[in-house]
Amino acid sequence: MIKQKARLIVYCSLFPLLLAGCEGPREKPGPGAAEVQAQVAGDVPADFTMFDAPVLEQEQDLRHEAAQRFEYQDFKHIEENLARYRRPGQEFVNGKSKLILYYLGLGDNATTEKAWRENEPRFQQWRKLYPHSMGLSVALANHYYDGAFLAQEGKTQSDLNPRQRNLRSQRLAMAQKALEDGKAASTRCPGWYFMAQTIAIQQGISFAELSALTEKANAQFPGFRAYEYTVIFYLTSTHRQGPQKWQQYAAGVADKLGGEAGDRFYARAVWSLLMRRDSDISPHLKTFDWPRAKRGFQSLMAGFDTSSVMGAYALAAWLARDRATLKHLFQDKIGNQADQTVWADYNQYTTARKWALEDRA
Repeated sequence: MIKQKARLIVYCSLFPLLLAGCEGPREKPGPGAAEVQAQVAGDVPADFTMFDAPVLEQEQDLRHEAAQRFEYQDFKHIEENLARYRRPGQEFVNGKSKLILYYLGLGDNATTEKAWRENEPRFQQWRKLYPHSMGLSVALANHYYDGAFLAQEGKTQSDLNPRQRNLRSQRLAMAQKALEDGKAASTRCPGWYFMAQTIAIQQGISFAELSALTEKANAQFPGFRAYEYTVIFYLTSTHRQGPQKWQQYAAGVADKLGGEAGDRFYARAVWSLLMRRDSDISPHLKTFDWPRAKRGFQSLMAGFDTSSVMGAYALAAWLARDRATLKHLFQDKIGNQADQTVWADYNQYTTARKWALEDRA
């Protein structure tokens, strides 16, 4: 069975509930972190269910298909699918690019060093059939990027021994070379710049350098929002950057897009942070532009699959202490169905629900 790997990029899953307020309505402070486990509103209702948002299943299906086709060396359909996903507008409701998820899926079976090495002959066959493929270059870069993390053997960078550090560096260099080789291909691909960003971040790129690379990417593929989400990941994943930095950046992108498109981008940026596992993300959501995020979530709710949006919208409203919005979502949309890609557990869900629905008379 093919397993999916956690990646160091924005395509991640759960993140713990943050209990700091943000700009927006504040009738009274919500519960503190120490109170979350203590406030359990009785027994679990008989009709209570936790489910995965449909968008998560769609992402998993896409990655699984890519992994299966790669494992069975169905390169004809891989090339066709990559061509389709390069077209504008190929993204899920949460803003994740179908193209990027497909590229990542191609490497989902390489969960061990042995499995990773066993993919080498598959890439050789791909090159034999499609020697000038841009898709091959990007996928191969991702392959060596994955190999760089396997070289760490589960350790953080600061704990690597010389052998692990050298192997990691070699594989990142090989990933960079694979991208450089792809420049000769006649096909242009938005995924090329995304991988260039991702590799550069691991090689210690500065924010100024990343910004310059992102400008080049946007010049060629102006509608490919994954570039900005990668910058937001960078800004929220280094101790050098404070919470204000990503907010300023996201607001700037949203302002350039303008109107509904800008609001949707900002909401999706907040959503991407809500889905992060790492605890370091907490300070970055203590404040954000809730009115803009709210407009964005409302737009997404109106135009897309609401069952995939409402959980993230509710959690954002909870962080913003927007009682009226949260009450509406619980009463009219969510009920006793909790999206477990957002709510960590029943205690977390019921604490927010109790606060939203409590009698204010």
